[in-house]
Amino acid sequence: NCSILHMKMIRKIAPERIDLARISANTYPENRDALYWYAERLVIKDIYQSEPFVKKILTSWPTDWEAWRLMAIIFENQGLLEDSIVSNINSCEYSPYNKIGCYYAGILLEKESRIEEAVFYYKIATNRAAIDRANLLEAQLINPEDIP
Repeated sequence: NCSILHMKMIRKIAPERIDLARISANTYPENRDALYWYAERLVIKDIYQSEPFVKKILTSWPTDWEAWRLMAIIFENQGLLEDSIVSNINSCEYSPYNKIGCYYAGILLEKESRIEEAVFYYKIATNRAAIDRANLLEAQLINPEDIP
């Protein structure tokens, strides 16, 4: 018997406790934090069991960038690269500050040989690795014979 405030505190103290995350999700099935905590733990333990929880989050909170990123991971594990790219792009677009979805969209677009799109998302990602990769790919697009 704990309140949502207690649940959030427990999540901060023991984020890895999937048993407590499950209890929270069952106790507060309409609370985004409870659902997300359980879904993110399930992604690590059994990615396929997490999908219904992530979809429930996205049904109620369609602009939740973290849920879109989890959905991208699920799709990628299922071999659904295009769906993973779209989910990463949604994560990228909905996050005001954390552009990890942009970075992973760039990685998957590069795997699909969609280099110009990959460069675009790498640049939005703004982390050093993404910017370096964008610069390298741009150089290859400009002078492919000069790059080994």
